[in-house]
Amino acid sequence: LKNTKKIADKIYLRYPELQEKKVILYVPTFRKTNRIHIHNLIRQIDFNRYHLIVKHHPNKSFPLRDERVYTCADFSSLDLLNVADFVITDYSAISIEAAVLEKPVYFYLYDYEQYKEVNGVNVDLEKEMQGCVFKQAKDLIKSIESTPYNIHLIKKFKNKYVTNLEGNSTYLIANYILKGDLQWENRYGSYQKMVRKPL
Repeated sequence: LKNTKKIADKIYLRYPELQEKKVILYVPTFRKTNRIHIHNLIRQIDFNRYHLIVKHHPNKSFPLRDERVYTCADFSSLDLLNVADFVITDYSAISIEAAVLEKPVYFYLYDYEQYKEVNGVNVDLEKEMQGCVFKQAKDLIKSIESTPYNIHLIKKFKNKYVTNLEGNSTYLIANYILKGDLQWENRYGSYQKMVRKPL
């Protein structure tokens, strides 16, 4: 959180044109085949109004031959959250990272039933993020263009799934493993504590 502006400045230095329009960042999770659905999304974008950045999962990529689409190979998905006005993902944990920054997050779940059966899902997105889940690309983009985003929804999502925003998670985990004690002062000045139960 502390480095947000610094990272954004680096990205704008490399891609200054990203400041000229709203930026949509699409970050799909790993799938063996999803090319057709990415192109479905691209076809719905009004490039006169938006820049589109597509960041594939590190284990899966294919060349995008549409010169209007950015891939920003020199920056990670997490870096690019800092310049995104809208984030589109699916089952990826990047939705949690985007929620920390309180970015409007949309879920493109074109294969929800199949994915749920084969891989399983940890969060019932249709229940927790009502109005932000779409199976059709055209409906998703229409929502971005014309429907005000319910920012309270993403704040609620963040507060449920991210309990520590102090930037000391690695220290806390190490302390928990070595000493069995997990205590930290939160940003409101009160202490939270968790004690490891014996195995």
